[in-house]
Amino acid sequence: MFSSFKGLGFPQTTQGGAAPKRGPRLWPVLLALMLGLPLPSWAVTCTNSNGNQPYPLTFTFPSPLVVDNSMDDGEVVASITITQGAAGGGGYSTCASDTRLWYEGIGAYTLVGRPVYPSSVEGIGIAIFNYSPPGGYFPQMSDRSGASWVVNSSALVRIDLVKTGPITGGSLSGPFAYSTLKFFDGTSFNHTVYQFSGSVPVVLKNPTCAVTTPDVVVNLDQARIGDFATVGTTLKEKDFKVSLACSGGTAGTKTEVDMSLADRTTPANVSQYLSLTSASTASGVALQIVRNGSAISFNPTVNKFKVQDVLPGNSTVDIPFKARYVRTGTITPGKVQGIAVFTMDYK
Repeated sequence: MFSSFKGLGFPQTTQGGAAPKRGPRLWPVLLALMLGLPLPSWAVTCTNSNGNQPYPLTFTFPSPLVVDNSMDDGEVVASITITQGAAGGGGYSTCASDTRLWYEGIGAYTLVGRPVYPSSVEGIGIAIFNYSPPGGYFPQMSDRSGASWVVNSSALVRIDLVKTGPITGGSLSGPFAYSTLKFFDGTSFNHTVYQFSGSVPVVLKNPTCAVTTPDVVVNLDQARIGDFATVGTTLKEKDFKVSLACSGGTAGTKTEVDMSLADRTTPANVSQYLSLTSASTASGVALQIVRNGSAISFNPTVNKFKVQDVLPGNSTVDIPFKARYVRTGTITPGKVQGIAVFTMDYK
């Protein structure tokens, strides 16, 4: 810019008749004049119908959000795809000059197969995909400029919660991204804010189990009446087991396995004697189910017992029992049959 003034000046006379010298004698004056000129201002203001606050786009995830630390980094923990209208978006922003619309998450993103922004929970990041032009993952810039911007209620957006490392648990809450109107002077105006609906607890996944022996038949050996010396005498114990197949779970978690037994013939029975079915022809005897040397009391409402804690890596759990006869009175010989129903409870 200054080079266009090179050589400007006025001829000056010096003693001795020397030729007048030409030079940029007015540079300081020109600089002063130039510095004194008003420069154009790029500061632009915007308004909207939401009290000049960004329009909220709210996303609802399952609560609590159960996650598994055994997932690989980069895998999607949970995802939601909805329109901005369904997320509560609506309205418009108007500016005094053309702007560009930028889509950016909060914080510095890292590349985990795509740009992933941090969340409030260690090990979970957020990737935002915009289906509208220009399309793609945040961050991105609109493919046009303008002074008026509408929150497009039909525009689709996808929020991916991505595993980025060991997940510690906690809660997802608050804003995680903005669409921002940016001006030439570097100032900006938040157009929309992307946020979680309330607080979403993040719970580490516990091991899960399923019964692999839903029907267990125990055939006791025949007993002699004379061997039942007195009421309460027990005979002919036989081992059996209930088995579970367990899998999954995050390091540091466990699943408590509880169990209860009910008397199918007499559901209200809370004693240690399993009633005989109508198919039985004997009398004066009952059946008992024994665990760890003690007869189990029936009724799942009042007589639940703990089996064990299942940890990640426990693939098979066998629950050992014994079945036996017990004398309850004067014995009549015949067939003995009882049916117990077991219920598993996991927590």
